[in-house]
Amino acid sequence: MKVLLKWLQDFVDIEDNPAQIAEKLTMVGLETEEVIYTKELFKNVVVGKILKIENHPSSDKLKICEVSVGTDTVKIVCGAPNVEENRYVVVALPGAELQGNKIEKVNIRGVESCGMLCSEKDLGLAVHSEGIILLENSYTLGKPIYEEVYKDLDDVLFVINITPNRGDCLSHLGIARELSAVFGKSLKKIISKGPKLIGQTKEFKVIIEDPNLCRRYTGKLVKNVVIKPSPDYIKVRLSLCGMRPINNIVDITNYVMLGYGQPLHAFDYDLITNNTIIVRKAKKNERMVTLDGKERVLDEKDLVIADTDRIIALAGVMGGANSEVNANTKNILIESAFFDPVSVRKTAKKLGLSSEASYRFERGVDIENTPIACEIAGNMMQNFADGQAVCGVLDTYPLPYEERIIKFRPSKCEGYLGTKLPAEEMEKRLENLKFGITKKRFEWDI
Repeated sequence: MKVLLKWLQDFVDIEDNPAQIAEKLTMVGLETEEVIYTKELFKNVVVGKILKIENHPSSDKLKICEVSVGTDTVKIVCGAPNVEENRYVVVALPGAELQGNKIEKVNIRGVESCGMLCSEKDLGLAVHSEGIILLENSYTLGKPIYEEVYKDLDDVLFVINITPNRGDCLSHLGIARELSAVFGKSLKKIISKGPKLIGQTKEFKVIIEDPNLCRRYTGKLVKNVVIKPSPDYIKVRLSLCGMRPINNIVDITNYVMLGYGQPLHAFDYDLITNNTIIVRKAKKNERMVTLDGKERVLDEKDLVIADTDRIIALAGVMGGANSEVNANTKNILIESAFFDPVSVRKTAKKLGLSSEASYRFERGVDIENTPIACEIAGNMMQNFADGQAVCGVLDTYPLPYEERIIKFRPSKCEGYLGTKLPAEEMEKRLENLKFGITKKRFEWDI
């Protein structure tokens, strides 16, 4: 699990040294394997300006660009179709290493090239790029890109080994909750106003055939979205955490998952037959094509999401190609659900199809968090996809969560720990973890 310090600080105010944070996490059972200062990943990647462009003498497609990088001017051979004179660009100088590729001085058809003009794909900020990055503003030539252009590249990345029993820590919020207890800090409010839960809507309906396999399914409709790239900070955070930025809609679902721990899926609403979601078991030898383009043969043990005609997703594992968000998508249905961990694990293992979503569902997600994550994603799509979120979250909740009361004796806790710990300290730690406490004479109800 990769988490970023700046992202953690969205949830809890911690200003401690990263080494101290790593040590504290390890001491509470979250082994921190590595601490990476992410700006080091972008050494020798700076702001430049194209001063002059000439045709390459031995190629019709290549250009020779004279580029100022502050105190020096270098020549770079570039084949991008969008190079322009007097434009600010991102330059990887010799010594840089991007996406595992070392940048060196090279001879390209008889011309020495001293670096590379970068695209978003080169920086890990896009899956595809049609040309180099052309910066819209003026920047200081020669400055590292993490100082002026992409400031979120200057962060601290913690690589944490999460044990299978700590599914609650598979998000920035989950790690922040642990840090809040360790450092005695309060968690910030994750949403200013809770979602309005509705039992039915004329826009779509949800049918759950087996509540034991899907105890809760929430959905939210966002209309008239514009598919476009995400804001830079979203792309940077996703990339540093090991996920590929794709487009604003897909990126928002991944951002909410990494931030809050709830996997989401975005359907193209107009591709759902009769606007009906049916959570059911697959039929024997029923087939579907998943988002990776592969046909899957299913059986009665696999839980699927279907409309009235066909399967549109493997529940908790991967979406279907027939309802995928594409460049022409206008309306989005956000899915946020609680699927049975055992069912998800069996399907993912049988099909050899592990995903970030299945990884979390297999370990258990917070069933009470599903409508909140849905609402957060809807708000983000309003802000970053120009959409109009339909009021309310449709909440189908056939098997509501029942709180468990744990009997806790402070005196026994000291015996297990083998050390003295004041009851006041125990109470404070539990409250920081958001446990409710009812004190009795010899024991507490947690």
